[in-house]
Amino acid sequence: MRKSILLLSLVFLVSCGKNLLPTGTIKQQGFTETIPFNFDNGLPLIQVQIAGVHYNFLLDTGAPTVISQELAAVLKSKTIKKSLVGDSQGNDGKQEFILIDEIKIGKLHFNDIGAVVINLKEAFEIKCLELDGIIGSNQMSNAIWEIDYKNKNITITDNFIGFKEPEASSKLHFIEMGDQKTPLVKVQVDSVRSKLLTFDTGANGSISLPYLHFKNTVKDYKQIKNYGSPSSGVYGAGKKDTVIVAKVPFMKVGSFELEDQFITFENSSSSLIGNGFLRNYKTTINWKNKTIYLQKQDTIKSRIIESFGFAIRYINYKPVVATLFQNSNAEKSGLQLGDEIIEIDGTPFTELTEEQACHYTLNSVLGNKKEIELTFIRNNQKQDVKIFSSILLE
Repeated sequence: MRKSILLLSLVFLVSCGKNLLPTGTIKQQGFTETIPFNFDNGLPLIQVQIAGVHYNFLLDTGAPTVISQELAAVLKSKTIKKSLVGDSQGNDGKQEFILIDEIKIGKLHFNDIGAVVINLKEAFEIKCLELDGIIGSNQMSNAIWEIDYKNKNITITDNFIGFKEPEASSKLHFIEMGDQKTPLVKVQVDSVRSKLLTFDTGANGSISLPYLHFKNTVKDYKQIKNYGSPSSGVYGAGKKDTVIVAKVPFMKVGSFELEDQFITFENSSSSLIGNGFLRNYKTTINWKNKTIYLQKQDTIKSRIIESFGFAIRYINYKPVVATLFQNSNAEKSGLQLGDEIIEIDGTPFTELTEEQACHYTLNSVLGNKKEIELTFIRNNQKQDVKIFSSILLE
Protein backbone atom coordinates (compact mmCIF):
# COMPACT_ATOMS: atom_id res chain seq x y z
CA MET A 1 0.00 0.00 0.00
CA ARG A 2 2.07 2.84 -1.35
CA LYS A 3 -0.40 5.55 -0.39
CA SER A 4 -2.82 5.57 2.50
CA ILE A 5 -5.43 7.58 0.62
CA LEU A 6 -6.08 9.02 -2.82
CA LEU A 7 -5.64 12.78 -3.10
CA LEU A 8 -8.13 13.97 -5.69
CA SER A 9 -7.77 17.72 -6.00
CA LEU A 10 -10.18 18.21 -8.89
CA VAL A 11 -12.15 21.45 -8.74
CA PHE A 12 -15.04 22.10 -11.11
CA LEU A 13 -17.46 24.98 -11.60
CA VAL A 14 -21.18 24.73 -11.16
CA SER A 15 -21.84 28.41 -11.83
CA CYS A 16 -23.01 30.02 -15.04
CA GLY A 17 -23.33 33.45 -16.61
CA LYS A 18 -20.45 35.91 -16.94
CA ASN A 19 -17.05 34.41 -17.71
CA LEU A 20 -15.39 34.35 -14.29
CA LEU A 21 -12.22 32.66 -15.57
CA PRO A 22 -10.38 34.80 -18.13
CA THR A 23 -7.61 32.84 -19.87
CA GLY A 24 -5.41 35.93 -19.90
CA THR A 25 -2.41 36.35 -22.17
CA ILE A 26 1.26 35.35 -22.35
CA LYS A 27 3.69 38.25 -22.69
CA GLN A 28 6.20 36.35 -24.83
CA GLN A 29 5.66 35.13 -28.39
CA GLY A 30 7.44 32.36 -30.32
CA PHE A 31 8.52 30.63 -27.11
CA THR A 32 9.45 27.14 -25.98
CA GLU A 33 10.13 26.88 -22.25
CA THR A 34 11.04 23.78 -20.22
CA ILE A 35 10.67 23.62 -16.43
CA PRO A 36 11.13 20.80 -13.88
CA PHE A 37 8.39 19.43 -11.66
CA ASN A 38 8.26 17.46 -8.44
CA PHE A 39 6.35 14.18 -8.63
CA ASP A 40 7.15 12.67 -5.24
CA ASN A 41 3.50 12.29 -4.24
CA GLY A 42 2.10 11.36 -7.64
CA LEU A 43 1.10 14.95 -8.45
CA PRO A 44 3.05 17.44 -10.65
CA LEU A 45 4.14 20.37 -8.47
CA ILE A 46 5.93 23.36 -10.00
CA GLN A 47 7.51 26.57 -8.77
CA VAL A 48 5.97 29.85 -9.94
CA GLN A 49 6.73 33.49 -9.19
CA ILE A 50 4.19 36.12 -8.24
CA ALA A 51 5.43 39.64 -7.46
CA GLY A 52 8.99 38.27 -7.26
CA VAL A 53 8.19 35.60 -4.65
CA HIS A 54 8.37 31.84 -5.32
CA TYR A 55 5.30 29.70 -4.62
CA ASN A 56 4.38 26.02 -4.78
CA PHE A 57 1.62 25.29 -7.36
CA LEU A 58 -0.05 22.11 -8.62
CA LEU A 59 -0.40 21.67 -12.39
CA ASP A 60 -4.01 20.51 -12.59
CA THR A 61 -5.93 20.12 -15.85
CA GLY A 62 -9.00 19.16 -13.81
CA ALA A 63 -9.24 22.59 -12.18
CA PRO A 64 -9.25 26.29 -12.95
CA THR A 65 -6.36 28.40 -11.72
CA VAL A 66 -6.62 28.67 -7.93
CA ILE A 67 -4.79 30.61 -5.25
CA SER A 68 -4.85 30.04 -1.51
CA GLN A 69 -6.60 32.43 0.84
CA GLU A 70 -3.22 33.39 2.33
CA LEU A 71 -1.78 34.31 -1.08
CA ALA A 72 -4.93 36.23 -2.01
CA ALA A 73 -4.53 38.31 1.13
CA VAL A 74 -0.96 39.16 0.11
CA LEU A 75 -1.92 40.10 -3.46
CA LYS A 76 -4.97 42.16 -2.42
CA SER A 77 -6.57 41.44 -5.79
CA LYS A 78 -10.01 42.83 -6.55
CA THR A 79 -12.86 40.31 -6.35
CA ILE A 80 -14.71 39.88 -9.67
CA LYS A 81 -17.61 37.94 -8.22
CA LYS A 82 -18.53 35.19 -5.78
CA SER A 83 -19.91 31.94 -7.13
CA LEU A 84 -20.41 28.29 -6.26
CA VAL A 85 -17.49 25.90 -6.78
CA GLY A 86 -17.61 22.12 -6.37
CA ASP A 87 -14.84 19.55 -5.90
CA SER A 88 -14.26 15.97 -7.06
CA GLN A 89 -16.21 14.49 -4.15
CA GLY A 90 -19.45 16.39 -4.78
CA ASN A 91 -18.81 18.91 -2.00
CA ASP A 92 -19.12 22.62 -2.78
CA GLY A 93 -18.81 26.14 -1.41
CA LYS A 94 -19.18 29.77 -2.42
CA GLN A 95 -15.80 31.25 -3.41
CA GLU A 96 -14.28 34.51 -4.61
CA PHE A 97 -13.11 34.89 -8.21
CA ILE A 98 -10.25 37.32 -8.80
CA LEU A 99 -7.94 38.51 -11.58
CA ILE A 100 -4.20 37.94 -11.07
CA ASP A 101 -2.00 40.52 -12.79
CA GLU A 102 0.89 38.16 -13.48
CA ILE A 103 2.10 34.63 -12.77
CA LYS A 104 5.62 33.79 -13.94
CA ILE A 105 6.40 30.18 -14.90
CA GLY A 106 10.04 29.76 -15.84
CA LYS A 107 10.71 32.77 -18.12
CA LEU A 108 7.08 33.07 -19.23
CA HIS A 109 4.82 35.83 -17.98
CA PHE A 110 1.11 34.91 -17.78
CA ASN A 111 -0.99 38.05 -17.39
CA ASP A 112 -4.57 38.82 -16.33
CA ILE A 113 -5.46 35.29 -15.27
CA GLY A 114 -8.84 34.50 -13.75
CA ALA A 115 -8.53 32.51 -10.52
CA VAL A 116 -10.60 31.09 -7.67
CA VAL A 117 -9.68 31.82 -4.06
CA ILE A 118 -9.97 28.62 -2.02
CA ASN A 119 -8.92 27.47 1.42
CA LEU A 120 -6.32 24.83 0.47
CA LYS A 121 -5.98 23.80 4.11
CA GLU A 122 -9.58 22.69 4.64
CA ALA A 123 -8.91 19.06 3.67
CA PHE A 124 -6.04 17.61 5.68
CA GLU A 125 -4.65 15.52 2.79
CA ILE A 126 -4.47 18.62 0.57
CA LYS A 127 -3.07 20.75 3.39
CA CYS A 128 -0.14 18.34 3.71
CA LEU A 129 0.94 19.17 0.13
CA GLU A 130 1.61 22.77 1.24
CA LEU A 131 0.14 24.25 -1.92
CA ASP A 132 -0.04 27.99 -2.57
CA GLY A 133 -2.22 27.49 -5.61
CA ILE A 134 -3.08 25.59 -8.79
CA ILE A 135 -2.23 26.28 -12.42
CA GLY A 136 -5.50 25.30 -14.10
CA SER A 137 -6.82 24.65 -17.59
CA ASN A 138 -8.11 28.17 -18.25
CA GLN A 139 -4.52 29.43 -17.92
CA MET A 140 -2.93 26.45 -19.69
CA SER A 141 -5.18 26.75 -22.76
CA ASN A 142 -3.05 29.56 -24.23
CA ALA A 143 -0.19 27.14 -25.03
CA ILE A 144 0.76 23.54 -25.81
CA TRP A 145 1.89 21.65 -22.70
CA GLU A 146 4.07 18.53 -22.80
CA ILE A 147 4.38 16.63 -19.51
CA ASP A 148 7.34 14.24 -19.49
CA TYR A 149 6.73 12.05 -16.46
CA LYS A 150 9.89 9.98 -17.00
CA ASN A 151 12.27 12.97 -16.91
CA LYS A 152 10.02 15.11 -14.69
CA ASN A 153 9.92 18.19 -16.86
CA ILE A 154 7.24 20.22 -18.60
CA THR A 155 7.68 21.95 -21.95
CA ILE A 156 5.42 24.88 -22.83
CA THR A 157 5.21 26.34 -26.36
CA ASP A 158 2.94 28.60 -28.43
CA ASN A 159 4.00 26.98 -31.71
CA PHE A 160 0.47 25.95 -32.72
CA ILE A 161 1.10 26.48 -36.45
CA GLY A 162 4.32 24.46 -36.56
CA PHE A 163 3.10 21.78 -34.18
CA LYS A 164 3.96 18.22 -35.23
CA GLU A 165 2.19 15.25 -33.76
CA PRO A 166 4.50 13.27 -31.44
CA GLU A 167 5.72 10.06 -33.05
CA ALA A 168 4.04 6.76 -32.18
CA SER A 169 1.44 8.48 -30.03
CA SER A 170 -2.18 7.73 -29.33
CA LYS A 171 -4.59 10.60 -30.02
CA LEU A 172 -7.31 11.32 -27.52
CA HIS A 173 -9.76 14.01 -28.65
CA PHE A 174 -11.46 16.16 -26.04
CA ILE A 175 -14.07 18.82 -25.52
CA GLU A 176 -13.63 21.72 -23.11
CA MET A 177 -15.67 22.09 -19.96
CA GLY A 178 -17.03 25.61 -20.33
CA ASP A 179 -14.90 28.60 -19.38
CA GLN A 180 -12.73 26.41 -17.19
CA LYS A 181 -11.48 24.61 -20.37
CA THR A 182 -10.79 21.33 -18.57
CA PRO A 183 -10.39 18.51 -21.15
CA LEU A 184 -13.22 15.97 -21.12
CA VAL A 185 -12.54 12.66 -22.89
CA LYS A 186 -14.03 9.21 -23.51
CA VAL A 187 -12.55 5.73 -23.21
CA GLN A 188 -13.89 2.34 -24.22
CA VAL A 189 -14.23 -0.76 -22.05
CA ASP A 190 -14.86 -3.86 -24.12
CA SER A 191 -17.43 -2.57 -26.62
CA VAL A 192 -18.93 0.12 -24.35
CA ARG A 193 -17.92 3.77 -24.60
CA SER A 194 -17.71 5.80 -21.42
CA LYS A 195 -19.47 9.01 -20.63
CA LEU A 196 -17.24 12.07 -20.48
CA LEU A 197 -14.27 11.72 -18.10
CA THR A 198 -12.13 14.48 -16.66
CA PHE A 199 -8.55 14.41 -17.92
CA ASP A 200 -7.07 15.24 -14.55
CA THR A 201 -3.37 15.79 -13.81
CA GLY A 202 -4.50 16.89 -10.33
CA ALA A 203 -5.49 13.35 -9.34
CA ASN A 204 -3.02 10.69 -8.26
CA GLY A 205 -5.39 7.83 -9.00
CA SER A 206 -5.50 5.90 -12.27
CA ILE A 207 -8.74 5.55 -14.27
CA SER A 208 -12.06 5.85 -12.46
CA LEU A 209 -15.31 5.07 -14.31
CA PRO A 210 -19.00 5.23 -13.34
CA TYR A 211 -20.12 1.81 -12.11
CA LEU A 212 -23.76 2.04 -13.17
CA HIS A 213 -22.76 2.83 -16.76
CA PHE A 214 -20.56 -0.29 -16.96
CA LYS A 215 -22.44 -2.54 -14.53
CA ASN A 216 -23.39 -5.16 -17.12
CA THR A 217 -19.98 -4.95 -18.80
CA VAL A 218 -17.89 -5.71 -15.71
CA LYS A 219 -20.17 -8.19 -13.92
CA ASP A 220 -18.19 -11.22 -15.13
CA TYR A 221 -14.71 -9.66 -14.74
CA LYS A 222 -12.41 -10.60 -11.88
CA GLN A 223 -13.00 -7.95 -9.22
CA ILE A 224 -12.70 -6.90 -5.61
CA LYS A 225 -14.85 -4.53 -3.54
CA ASN A 226 -13.60 -1.70 -1.39
CA TYR A 227 -15.91 0.30 0.86
CA GLY A 228 -15.48 3.51 2.84
CA SER A 229 -14.24 6.96 1.78
CA PRO A 230 -11.23 6.31 -0.49
CA SER A 231 -10.64 9.82 -1.82
CA SER A 232 -10.45 13.50 -0.91
CA GLY A 233 -11.09 16.80 -2.66
CA VAL A 234 -10.34 20.38 -1.63
CA TYR A 235 -13.36 20.44 0.69
CA GLY A 236 -12.58 17.13 2.36
CA ALA A 237 -13.36 13.43 2.15
CA GLY A 238 -15.90 12.01 -0.23
CA LYS A 239 -19.08 10.22 0.78
CA LYS A 240 -18.94 6.56 1.75
CA ASP A 241 -19.14 4.39 -1.32
CA THR A 242 -18.64 0.83 -2.47
CA VAL A 243 -15.86 0.85 -5.04
CA ILE A 244 -15.17 -2.03 -7.41
CA VAL A 245 -11.69 -2.62 -8.78
CA ALA A 246 -11.96 -4.89 -11.83
CA LYS A 247 -9.42 -6.51 -14.12
CA VAL A 248 -10.55 -5.30 -17.55
CA PRO A 249 -9.43 -7.67 -20.34
CA PHE A 250 -9.70 -5.05 -23.11
CA MET A 251 -10.06 -1.28 -23.28
CA LYS A 252 -9.12 1.63 -25.52
CA VAL A 253 -7.72 5.02 -24.57
CA GLY A 254 -7.66 7.01 -27.78
CA SER A 255 -6.13 4.64 -30.31
CA PHE A 256 -4.24 2.66 -27.64
CA GLU A 257 -5.54 -0.85 -27.12
CA LEU A 258 -4.83 -2.04 -23.58
CA GLU A 259 -5.21 -5.45 -21.98
CA ASP A 260 -5.64 -6.61 -18.38
CA GLN A 261 -5.94 -3.17 -16.80
CA PHE A 262 -7.02 -2.66 -13.17
CA ILE A 263 -9.81 -0.08 -13.40
CA THR A 264 -11.83 1.50 -10.58
CA PHE A 265 -15.62 1.67 -10.89
CA GLU A 266 -17.48 3.90 -8.44
CA ASN A 267 -20.52 6.15 -8.11
CA SER A 268 -19.75 9.00 -5.71
CA SER A 269 -16.51 10.52 -7.04
CA SER A 270 -15.78 12.11 -10.39
CA SER A 271 -14.96 9.88 -13.35
CA LEU A 272 -11.44 10.67 -14.47
CA ILE A 273 -8.09 9.72 -15.93
CA GLY A 274 -5.35 10.55 -13.44
CA ASN A 275 -1.61 10.36 -12.96
CA GLY A 276 -1.65 6.71 -11.94
CA PHE A 277 -2.27 6.00 -15.63
CA LEU A 278 -0.62 9.04 -17.22
CA ARG A 279 2.72 8.54 -15.47
CA ASN A 280 3.50 5.81 -18.03
CA TYR A 281 3.19 8.25 -20.95
CA LYS A 282 4.68 11.48 -22.23
CA THR A 283 1.53 13.58 -22.40
CA THR A 284 1.02 16.51 -24.78
CA ILE A 285 -2.11 18.68 -24.59
CA ASN A 286 -2.98 20.92 -27.55
CA TRP A 287 -6.02 23.09 -26.80
CA LYS A 288 -6.05 24.54 -30.34
CA ASN A 289 -6.95 21.22 -32.02
CA LYS A 290 -8.58 19.75 -28.88
CA THR A 291 -6.26 16.73 -28.86
CA ILE A 292 -4.18 14.94 -26.22
CA TYR A 293 -1.22 12.84 -27.39
CA LEU A 294 0.07 9.92 -25.30
CA GLN A 295 3.51 8.45 -26.04
CA LYS A 296 4.47 5.27 -24.22
CA GLN A 297 7.40 5.58 -21.87
CA ASP A 298 8.20 3.02 -19.17
CA THR A 299 4.79 1.42 -18.97
CA ILE A 300 4.44 -0.68 -15.84
CA LYS A 301 1.77 -3.31 -16.27
CA SER A 302 -0.10 -4.05 -13.07
CA ARG A 303 0.09 -7.79 -12.49
CA ILE A 304 -1.42 -8.03 -9.03
CA ILE A 305 -3.06 -6.00 -6.31
CA GLU A 306 -1.50 -6.96 -2.99
CA SER A 307 -2.58 -5.29 0.23
CA PHE A 308 -3.39 -5.63 3.92
CA GLY A 309 -6.86 -4.62 2.81
CA PHE A 310 -7.34 -1.25 4.49
CA ALA A 311 -6.39 2.40 4.12
CA ILE A 312 -5.91 5.12 6.71
CA ARG A 313 -7.09 8.70 6.97
CA TYR A 314 -5.77 11.02 9.68
CA ILE A 315 -8.56 12.78 11.56
CA ASN A 316 -7.38 15.29 14.17
CA TYR A 317 -3.91 13.73 13.65
CA LYS A 318 -5.24 10.30 14.62
CA PRO A 319 -5.05 7.38 12.15
CA VAL A 320 -8.53 6.02 11.44
CA VAL A 321 -9.57 3.13 9.18
CA ALA A 322 -11.06 4.92 6.13
CA THR A 323 -11.55 2.02 3.69
CA LEU A 324 -11.67 -1.77 3.77
CA PHE A 325 -11.47 -4.39 1.04
CA GLN A 326 -14.12 -7.07 1.26
CA ASN A 327 -12.75 -10.51 2.25
CA SER A 328 -9.28 -9.08 2.89
CA ASN A 329 -7.17 -10.10 5.87
CA ALA A 330 -7.91 -6.72 7.46
CA GLU A 331 -11.65 -7.36 7.33
CA LYS A 332 -11.26 -10.97 8.47
CA SER A 333 -9.18 -9.80 11.45
CA GLY A 334 -12.12 -7.72 12.67
CA LEU A 335 -11.12 -4.22 11.57
CA GLN A 336 -14.05 -1.91 10.89
CA LEU A 337 -14.46 1.52 9.31
CA GLY A 338 -13.79 4.26 11.87
CA ASP A 339 -11.54 2.17 14.13
CA GLU A 340 -8.78 4.34 15.62
CA ILE A 341 -5.33 2.80 15.26
CA ILE A 342 -3.16 3.46 18.29
CA GLU A 343 -0.13 1.23 17.62
CA ILE A 344 1.56 -0.57 14.72
CA ASP A 345 4.47 -2.95 15.35
CA GLY A 346 5.16 -1.34 18.70
CA THR A 347 5.15 2.23 17.40
CA PRO A 348 2.50 4.39 19.16
CA PHE A 349 0.25 6.70 17.14
CA THR A 350 -1.70 8.30 19.97
CA GLU A 351 0.04 11.69 20.10
CA LEU A 352 1.07 12.55 16.56
CA THR A 353 1.96 16.12 15.66
CA GLU A 354 0.54 17.69 12.51
CA GLU A 355 3.93 17.28 10.85
CA GLN A 356 4.03 13.56 11.68
CA ALA A 357 0.44 12.99 10.53
CA CYS A 358 1.25 14.73 7.23
CA HIS A 359 4.35 12.60 6.80
CA TYR A 360 2.35 9.40 7.23
CA THR A 361 -0.41 10.72 4.97
CA LEU A 362 2.06 11.15 2.12
CA ASN A 363 4.25 8.16 3.07
CA SER A 364 2.19 5.21 4.21
CA VAL A 365 3.09 3.92 7.65
CA LEU A 366 2.50 0.40 6.28
CA GLY A 367 5.34 0.77 3.78
CA ASN A 368 6.38 -2.48 2.10
CA LYS A 369 5.64 -4.69 5.08
CA LYS A 370 4.14 -8.17 4.64
CA GLU A 371 2.70 -8.49 8.14
CA ILE A 372 1.89 -6.10 10.97
CA GLU A 373 0.81 -6.28 14.59
CA LEU A 374 -1.83 -3.63 15.09
CA THR A 375 -3.69 -2.25 18.11
CA PHE A 376 -6.92 -0.34 17.59
CA ILE A 377 -9.57 1.08 19.83
CA ARG A 378 -13.35 0.78 19.42
CA ASN A 379 -15.94 1.83 21.99
CA ASN A 380 -13.09 2.58 24.41
CA GLN A 381 -11.82 -1.00 24.18
CA LYS A 382 -8.39 -1.95 22.85
CA GLN A 383 -7.98 -4.88 20.51
CA ASP A 384 -4.78 -6.46 19.17
CA VAL A 385 -4.66 -8.15 15.77
CA LYS A 386 -2.02 -9.51 13.42
CA ILE A 387 -2.69 -8.82 9.73
CA PHE A 388 -0.91 -10.30 6.73
CA SER A 389 -0.64 -8.77 3.30
CA SER A 390 -2.24 -10.89 0.59
CA ILE A 391 -2.98 -10.85 -3.13
CA LEU A 392 -6.50 -9.51 -3.62
CA LEU A 393 -6.62 -9.49 -7.43
CA GLU A 394 -4.41 -10.92 -10.17
